[in-house]
Amino acid sequence: MNETINPSLNTGQEKINWLDKDKIDELLTANNLAEYNLIILQETPSTNTYVLNDINKFKDKTVVMAEYQSCGRGRGNKVWLSKLAVDITVSFVYWLDLEVKYEVLPLVVAVAVNRLLKDCKIKTKIKWPNDIHLENGEKICGILVESGINQGKRFVVIGIGLDNVNNLERNYLLFSLIKNLDNVMSEFLVFGFSLIKQEWLDNCVHHKHQVSVLRNNEILSSGINVGISDSGALLVESDNHITEYNSANISLRF
Repeated sequence: MNETINPSLNTGQEKINWLDKDKIDELLTANNLAEYNLIILQETPSTNTYVLNDINKFKDKTVVMAEYQSCGRGRGNKVWLSKLAVDITVSFVYWLDLEVKYEVLPLVVAVAVNRLLKDCKIKTKIKWPNDIHLENGEKICGILVESGINQGKRFVVIGIGLDNVNNLERNYLLFSLIKNLDNVMSEFLVFGFSLIKQEWLDNCVHHKHQVSVLRNNEILSSGINVGISDSGALLVESDNHITEYNSANISLRF
């Protein structure tokens, strides 16, 4: 599989809007982000799977982008579909110290993507734990964070599938995603989760609203979403009792 794209490749009469690695690298270097190593694949079933199959090959701050992802994986074994040379399907690799509170990273990443879209003048909200929705309720971004331990370090693979709803210039969109994620990850690693947690709540679509918690489409409970815990669990109050729910096999309706 080739890891670079010919930006002049045509399909039929229309020029496909391939990413240009040189342009993105120039933007990264100009913004003090040259430590990010960008790999562009023409096609792969899943960028997360591509990375995890040979994790030792990828150093810290590697970014693997696919022009087309044929079987992108979402939370709960869902499939994320993307449009060739339109959307962003990408995985970020970070190597972290073992004491880093990695379980909140899905929410940290959601804040980064939400910031990016607001910078692009797109009005969005976050649905727990890390889905990004337009004002009309349409989901436009899914995030899948996978991790493990290797040689005394924790590797984290952050998969992001982002619909390019406003047909933004893709080179700049991917660069902006890298920049926003780098900023939020830096804030998290230096200051912890508390400030990012508040930003997540400020942008949550269902905070302080009635919600139902489901597993396998069966309602487990209903109540008021009163926030999230310091570990990123959903807090639901019902009958004067607050219950915590983590993201494993849980979905939310509101």
